[in-house]
Order: sequence, then structure tokens, then C-alpha cells
Amino acid sequence: MDKHWIAKIQQAKNDLPKLRNIYEEISAQETQQWKEIACNHITNWTQKWEEIVAKYFDHTVAIEVDTKTEISYGQLDQKANRIANFINENIDNSHIGLYEKNSINFFAAIIGIGKARRLAILFNIREPENRIIQLAKNCQVKWCFGKQIKGVQCFDIDEVLQQEPISISSTLPNSQSHANIEDPAFVIFTSGTSGPSKPALFSHKRMLGAGMAWSIRTGMTSTDRCYITLPLCHGNALAVAFSSVVYSGGTAILREKLSVSHFWEDIRNFDCTNMVYIGELWRYLINVPEQPNDSQNPLEVIFGNGLKTDIWRNTLERFNILHVVEHFGATEMPAGALTNWTGRPGFCGFIPSGYTNEQEIVLLDENNREVSYNCPGQAVFHIPNRKYRGYLHPELDKDKLIHDLVKPGDLWWQSGDVLTRDNEGFFTFIERMGDSYRFKGENISSVDVENVLYKFDLIAAVCVYGIKLPWLDGQAGMATLRLKDENISLTLFLANLLNYLDNELVRHAIPHFIRINEAPLKTTSTLKILKKELSKEGIDKMSELTHFVLINGKYQILDEKTLNSLKDGSQHIG
Repeated sequence: MDKHWIAKIQQAKNDLPKLRNIYEEISAQETQQWKEIACNHITNWTQKWEEIVAKYFDHTVAIEVDTKTEISYGQLDQKANRIANFINENIDNSHIGLYEKNSINFFAAIIGIGKARRLAILFNIREPENRIIQLAKNCQVKWCFGKQIKGVQCFDIDEVLQQEPISISSTLPNSQSHANIEDPAFVIFTSGTSGPSKPALFSHKRMLGAGMAWSIRTGMTSTDRCYITLPLCHGNALAVAFSSVVYSGGTAILREKLSVSHFWEDIRNFDCTNMVYIGELWRYLINVPEQPNDSQNPLEVIFGNGLKTDIWRNTLERFNILHVVEHFGATEMPAGALTNWTGRPGFCGFIPSGYTNEQEIVLLDENNREVSYNCPGQAVFHIPNRKYRGYLHPELDKDKLIHDLVKPGDLWWQSGDVLTRDNEGFFTFIERMGDSYRFKGENISSVDVENVLYKFDLIAAVCVYGIKLPWLDGQAGMATLRLKDENISLTLFLANLLNYLDNELVRHAIPHFIRINEAPLKTTSTLKILKKELSKEGIDKMSELTHFVLINGKYQILDEKTLNSLKDGSQHIG
């Protein structure tokens, strides 16, 4: 870690003029690096990889936690060249699937596919087999490296790598000069929390930009080791983490998936100074009982998205973390992500007021009018040159676009996320559009209710959403809870909870239904709770899981008798 850089940021945290100066410094560094990329005619992220290989040839680029296998930059490049040669000799020009766990082999394959100038379709090893088969079919994937997919010609990566090596030099074809840095490098499937997964395109430019952005903001250097437990088939692990590791000449420490019980053991054993997070990862770690040695670890910098204010402060204090880089972005967005590297908790981005790129993002109300400071609005991003390709299937693009917003002929991309911006230029993530529901004419933010519930000490995990019931207009609020202690009296717990909520929420925002989950809440592979699935279930699982309903100012068991009384109108929720 560049300790001087981190100290400089920490000293400027509460000094806006100093933060503006650092913002300008970051912008200048990025501008210079983009100039170098243009001067070196780099149009493919693996060309940048090769530059870095030449510099850090014998340095360790990755270590697998489970196998303890290590590999240097030069050795990984050789493996990638073997795969690139294999592709050029055996596979046509169509795109290629990659269906592999977090591993050195994943890196070899993704770099090799890039060297061979093919588009990589990244499948998630944690998804059900039938879902992968359908995604491969939808994307017309004929070839794949890694695990078998029915109906696809798949190649075992180890078998390919055991073939006679060709050369350690690049094997890029002659079409290199015709390539465009805006061309897609990968297809990454969106997480599907708000609908079906979509095949989003991720360009060479964004892969390069991610490595540039996070290596600068984290102060990562070649001596750093970055712990990666998120799936490499998604942007946070591949672009945000691995690309910044490569840019820095650092080392990636790979675990197949997050293990809360092994997290700190891994951090200490592998001397990890950095790690990438998403979603509720830090909340899981905070819920583990405190240990005397919590603060005694080598971890200094954490970066990712979804770290809420309460967890942010607790994480830094309990685990002695020096620096956080939080961001807001999406796989299919046309620009770089918003980032908050300032040390101010709770914000997802910072663009100082008065800067030109401040105008590249606008927050809109439901009538597509720009909102004032500190007012929530959907974040939309300007699309340069009116050119946007967000998805492998072009027909999916049109729903994300707004035409003629600020001036005739302009084009903007809709994020589907609600943010606020203050007069200093700090952005706050509020909620995903659709995370609100309407009850008795009132809009209720599920995120606001979740934030209140999380402050109630006995709750380990929570998800709030609206459910539709035939006898009600609008949607009733429901909270699925997982408790820290499964043996507590639910009657007493709910009485205390309701008393707490009465003091924290307006009456109509208090959840009318409570569902108690003993098992962890279902999430995507990137730790996002499947809220839409829970909303669709409603109270259908009341015979399997304990449900409560708010009637006459008290939570009571929801059983068939109570349900019938609600249906016939003899009792009412509230």
C-alpha cells in the first residue's frame, strides 16, 4: 500500500478544498495513463497485461487458498498463450464460454481468450446446471472452457494446458490493428435480483479503466496481496479487483467462495493487505462474536460496493481497517463507476461541484425532471457520441435509454437506481427502483425500513418488501428476518421490536407481516438477497415457516384461522 497516498487522503477527509485537489490529482493521473494507452496503440486489455508481465515477470500474480498453488506473471502468461494458440487452431471466430471456479485456470483462460481476440461469455459456477444450459443456448455458445455444459463443446483447461507449449510471446492475430478499445471483452450476466439475468457487455476500455481507477484510489502496489472470494465471472472480482491487482503488479489471493469462518484465518495466513467486497459480506463478519485479536490483522484497504454507514464505521473500528473505497456502478453502464475514496462513510461517489464531469450524471424524478440537491432521483449517465451497446442482445438496450434529455440529440443511460447528491458533490445510494412499495396511498422505501431493523440488536439479516394480497389494495409490507439467537421467545422479541419500530417509523411503514427464517436468506452469488423472489412468495410458505401478522397493534401468529378472518374482513391488519 502507498502509505503516503492513504495518509494524504485521511488528512483531507474533512477538508473539501483538499479533497478537490486530490480529485484533480487522480483525474490527471488517469488522463496521463489514457494518453499512454493511446500512444502504445492498446485496444485489447491483454496487451496491457503483456506490458505488466514484462515488468513483473517473476513476481507472484496469484495464489489459490485451497491448493496453495502459486504462479508468477510470466508463468500465467505462458498458460494463457497455450490457450490462445489452442483457440486459434481449433475454434472458429465465434464467442467462447468460460465455466470455471475461482482459480488460476480461470485467469489463464480469460487472458487466453482475450489474446485470441474472442469474446468470453462468463458463466457462474454457482448457478444451477439447467440455468447454465439455458443461458448458453440463449447466447448461442458452441465452445467453452471449464466444466461441461450440455449441448456445448467443452474443453478441460488442465488438458489444454498440458499440451506442448508454443511460445511465451504473444500470439495475437493480424486483426489486432482493426480492433477497437470500445469492443466488448466479456459478457457478464447481471445478478438477476430485479428480473431475469441479462448478458451484459464489458468492454476492453472499461477493463483497462477499472484497473487504472482502483489501483490509484486504493494505493495498491506490487507488495500488496488482494483477497478475492467473490466470483470471477462478475465485475467486482474480475474488473475491480483482478484488473487493479494487475495494474499494480500485486498478487491475487483466490478462494472459491466466501467462508466467514475462514475469512480472518486466510487474511492472516496469506498476509492479505487488500480485499474486495460486495453486498452484505461485512455484515456477515460483523455478526460473528467479537474476538480479542479482531484488530490484529494485516488488512489495510477494502474496496467494493454496498457498505452501509453503520457497518462502515463498525468495520473500520473493530478490524482496524485504514481505508475504504466504495463505489456505485453497473456491468452494462456506458461510463466508469462513481467512487468514494475520501474516507467519508456512507457515500457511494464524489464529484466536486463545478467540475465538467459533474454534468455527465443527472438525477431525475419520475417525470424525468432533474431533482434538487439532497433529493432522491434515478441516476442517469450521459452517453458520449450517442453510441451504446450494453447487452449481447441489442434489443435489450432500448429500455435503458432516454433521448433528448438535456438538449436535442443527446442520449442517456438509465441506471434504475435512486441516489441523492449534496451540494459538495457527494452521492448516496438510496435504493434500487422497485424497492419501494405503496400502501394506503403512501410510498414506503424498503431500504429505509431495513436500515431501521438492522439497528435492532437481535436481528442478523433482514429483507423488507411489499406483497400483494387479493383482499388488499396496494402492497402490504413484509419483513423476512433471521435472528442472531434462534432460542429467544418470539412473542417477547416481537413485542420489543414493535415498541422499537413505533419510535423509529411512521405507522404505515411498519411491516405488517413478519417471516422468521432459520436458514440464511437466499442470495445471488454476489451476496444480494433475492428480494423479488421473496415478494413473489408472499405468505405462501406460512405452513413451512413461522409467520406473524400485525393486527390491532400487536404481532400474532399467522395461521389459517387468522388468514380467513383477514380475508372475510372480520379482522384488519394494522
